[in-house]
Amino acid sequence: SRLDSLKVGKPNAKKLRTMAAFIGSGLSLPTTTTSKSVTSLTMTSDQPITAQTPINRRAVLQSLGALALLGFLPSTSIAADTEAAAPPAASETTLTPADLKFGLSGNYKEDTVAMVNNMKIVTGMSRGTPGMADAVADTRKMMNEYVALYRRNAKVNGSLSFNTIYTSINTLSGHYQSYGNTYPVPEKRRKRLGIQYAEIEK
Repeated sequence: SRLDSLKVGKPNAKKLRTMAAFIGSGLSLPTTTTSKSVTSLTMTSDQPITAQTPINRRAVLQSLGALALLGFLPSTSIAADTEAAAPPAASETTLTPADLKFGLSGNYKEDTVAMVNNMKIVTGMSRGTPGMADAVADTRKMMNEYVALYRRNAKVNGSLSFNTIYTSINTLSGHYQSYGNTYPVPEKRRKRLGIQYAEIEK
């Protein structure tokens, strides 16, 4: 029969080495197995790969990607991300006792900004801060004057900013009323006041 006429020869050691070399290098073999194609692919591991050798495109792309990650090739996406990075946000101005300003002008917006700044400064003072007692006393006096002036002003006393600062004034004034002008504001209360100050400044 036709099956009986087929002869199974012993495997060619040279061809097996060639196949192993191609598998290890990531190259793909052609789908046809004619004698011509096999002859053209026969090579040893020491022979250079010619342009006629079919290349596995996926393996090549993976190799290029690895080189880009190692810095041997420029990465367009990395460069684009660097260029598109947003500039760092400007840091908030740190207030010091030298920035304390007392007295009211009668302008609600200006007086509110000055009032909040003074409150932020004394809220951040720690035990032993030079001049703390006087700074707190003057700030408490200004808080009383601020409330007395704008609580009667129908144009502002219903606003969200006034209601928030009124709450903050009561909290801070109550703290010093209970503990004295030289006792620092506790961290938990300081954080709560900080949130309120930020709401007022919006």
